[in-house]
Amino acid sequence: MEADQPIDVYVTPRCGICSFDLLEGDRVVIGVAYNALVLDNLYSGLPGDMGCHAECLAREPCTPPPARFFSTAYNYWPRPDEVRRRERWLRTCRVAPMLHRILRRRFAVPAEVCEVIAEHCSLREWAAAVASEFWERHSATPVPEHHEFNISSSVWARRVEFEGELRYGNWVYTLIYRAGETPDRIYFDISLLGIHEIILGAPLPRVRVDLPLPQALPQLPSPRSACPSHYYYDENYYFTSATLDGVAEITPCRSDLGVIGLLLHYHDGRQAALGQVRLDKLQRPPLKVDPSRSMWLHFSVSSENCPNIEAIEFVSPTVVGPQHFPVAWRGTLEWWFSYRQCRLWHGMFSSPPTAPGKVLDYDD
Repeated sequence: MEADQPIDVYVTPRCGICSFDLLEGDRVVIGVAYNALVLDNLYSGLPGDMGCHAECLAREPCTPPPARFFSTAYNYWPRPDEVRRRERWLRTCRVAPMLHRILRRRFAVPAEVCEVIAEHCSLREWAAAVASEFWERHSATPVPEHHEFNISSSVWARRVEFEGELRYGNWVYTLIYRAGETPDRIYFDISLLGIHEIILGAPLPRVRVDLPLPQALPQLPSPRSACPSHYYYDENYYFTSATLDGVAEITPCRSDLGVIGLLLHYHDGRQAALGQVRLDKLQRPPLKVDPSRSMWLHFSVSSENCPNIEAIEFVSPTVVGPQHFPVAWRGTLEWWFSYRQCRLWHGMFSSPPTAPGKVLDYDD
């Protein structure tokens, strides 16, 4: 073979000893089992011979057999998180402890500083040393044809990964939970980066508490009157009610439509709202209430045939018509309202309904 003749060689993309990438410009050795050939240029991308760094091969005590390389080489493309985890383990469990042992002979260097220094160190020689130790420790052991694992219960999983030899560092272990005699539950939040949160606990014992429904579950007001008919497609009615017993004063709430609500003041200091009550629309001063005199509400009909309260008086009108609605100071007053109109019920009597007319539709 002439010295200047180019040779195209295809090798695996990772070193067979340290398992790091073979990069452009690295001195790569291939064909160790039969003929060593040192290359300065690298061509990867197709399946080929197992290659390794020349520096990694120089650490081997003798020419290794082909099985040596395949014992520590990847047979698949590792995920990025697997590569980062392996590099983190090498820095934490190999490089940083060695730096700490060397530097503490002359300086009082914390272990944390050594971990920072290890971030800037090459990991190839450390990975090659770990691979050599693994091969020397397990090469004499016969390799079984298959592996068996005893599983205590049924396992449902999409993918199972066996890490192989576990390498534990000098970690700090803390007992955070001790299982009891009752069945326990474990909740965990997991992603590709690991387990972020774990919650452990047993189901709480059931406690029977008899609570009276009226005191334990307050009920919403249940109207005795029926909801007014919907004459407009975009009209929704709202319901309010209040007792009239013990009312001392009332404060009307007035808008462009007329009186849209009442704020009731009771003798015992309580207050209640009927209809729409807006603080910026309250009429001052409040009106005194005489329990012996009924309250007369005068209704008027708008151009859209919608009834609203026009005035409040405590004197009966000379001529009583359908637009007048008397309210005695006892019982419950129910007030239905929308943004167009209102309708009141007191006992068996009600205020004027929506006047008959054209019902608006979506096309109006």
